[in-house]
Amino acid sequence: MWKMAFRGTSCVPILILPLLSSLCQSDDQLTDAKPLSAGDMLVSKGGDFALGFFSPNSSNTSLYLGIWYNSIPGRTVVWTANRDYPIAATSSPMLAITNNSDLVLSDSQGHTRWVVKSGITGVGVTAVLRSSGNFVLQSPNGTSIWQSFDYPTDTILPGMRIYGILQGDNEVAIKRLSKGSGQGIQEFRNEIILIAKLQHKNLLRVLFIFGDDTRQYVLDWPTRFQIIKGVARGLLYLHQDSRLTIIHRDLKPSNILLDSEMTPKISDFGMARIFGGNKQEAKTTRVVGTYGYMSPEYVMGGAFSVKSDTYSFGVLLLEIVSGLKITSSQLVENFVSLTTYAWRLWADGKATELVHSSFAESYSLHEVVRCIQVGLLCVQDRPDDRPLMSSVTFMLENESALLPAPKQPAFFALQNFETEESRENSVNAVSITAVEGR
Repeated sequence: MWKMAFRGTSCVPILILPLLSSLCQSDDQLTDAKPLSAGDMLVSKGGDFALGFFSPNSSNTSLYLGIWYNSIPGRTVVWTANRDYPIAATSSPMLAITNNSDLVLSDSQGHTRWVVKSGITGVGVTAVLRSSGNFVLQSPNGTSIWQSFDYPTDTILPGMRIYGILQGDNEVAIKRLSKGSGQGIQEFRNEIILIAKLQHKNLLRVLFIFGDDTRQYVLDWPTRFQIIKGVARGLLYLHQDSRLTIIHRDLKPSNILLDSEMTPKISDFGMARIFGGNKQEAKTTRVVGTYGYMSPEYVMGGAFSVKSDTYSFGVLLLEIVSGLKITSSQLVENFVSLTTYAWRLWADGKATELVHSSFAESYSLHEVVRCIQVGLLCVQDRPDDRPLMSSVTFMLENESALLPAPKQPAFFALQNFETEESRENSVNAVSITAVEGR
């Protein structure tokens, strides 16, 4: 392991200077082959921020992993990972990306003090300290899996979100934008303009947040089913019933907010795009969204349409039914995502095994099975195979509607081929990541 910080002015043979230069250029990044130990630092491009281990007092008995201003005299910490779980300075702390692609902070005895689950398999996951001060765990294709900006602790940096309650018990989400961030201003204006033009009970008009993650498991099935149908109606309005055809492009649980009556509100239109005239599809070289919720054609080629939102809705629907995340660590072994797991259960006639145990006694069998089948129809690999949201809404609200059988995800064909190949050659099967994007 090489040190990330080089000090001193000792003479160095000129032949190795290019090597040192190349190493210094990558000191903003953590890889599975390059962990971070006490005394090492990651420094963002431009040198404004540093990430490493620090002690808040002169005793140096306890160490924390944090981010601080690197260019300001005197360490001003802006973010701390293990605030509640300090590590003894004598225990040689280490931050590393494990074989499971998780970001783990541990001591010399192997005790985990802080962890970020990536939810994906394979190699190539990295952690980068960006010039904004945001520490990001990202997939091999560069999409964000987790970011420190979603968990502010010491200082509110531009781009972070904080939550609060205004007078009258109005819950709000607040994001601070950087003065020099043209992209941030553009996305903010985009969101405000869209929200101002739209009026629907399942679209957010007043910015607020329902952020108690523990409450997802106390919702009974009737409430969950109403949330599913409410989100479907909201998307239908965006795609078809509003004056504008709007592709949300970032539909996920954290962007579905609930009011006091559990009415879902689709929020965060910063990534949304408007289609005019007869336009049905567009392409972009800047793929944005969240891992696991983006459609295959969007991840692989930048193509997006109303069917991209349909895919995201299908993932969301399966999450609501199962109580699992798209890349949950609780999935059965050999299933890298919720979509592949759900399809296997459905194909084997065991769809009800996907239902979360918290509402096992309150659900309607035909409603749950119908929801699972609709979800699987929405996450089919080819956009042409996915239903429009008008069809989705009809299938959810009409028990007599006949549903086609969802096609097998491409992942299974790859998995089966790999399994047969591994048997013939007597080698361990190679894990294959599903097509779904970030």
